[in-house]
Amino acid sequence: MVKEWRVSSRQLNCRGFQPTLTGLFQAEEPSPCLFSVAITYADRPMTDFTFRIGERVPLSARIEPVGPEYSIKWSSSDENIFTAVTDDATGVSATITGIGNGSATLTVTVGDIQAECTVRVGNH
Repeated sequence: MVKEWRVSSRQLNCRGFQPTLTGLFQAEEPSPCLFSVAITYADRPMTDFTFRIGERVPLSARIEPVGPEYSIKWSSSDENIFTAVTDDATGVSATITGIGNGSATLTVTVGDIQAECTVRVGNH
């Protein structure tokens, strides 16, 4: 969406201070800055957890700041250990399912920022 702004100062954006022009100009409306992403279970950040083969675990991506729709991708480093399936159209929620014994990395990618979690799956 193109908008017109009248500016006569410096503006802070994601990349730091950027000089601006004085006067009337047109520019694309800036996208909000993404600062952090975390993998959460029951609203608690997770960097490591263990569960059983066949068990299904619901997870969420905590994205800050909350804003418009982001492109969110969940992935398993080894789908022989567990799979990750997005639960809804927003991509914020996913379910991981234990497939086989072992350890693998769960990654959620939002734009160019990632969060990772070590996932261990076993028969215990």
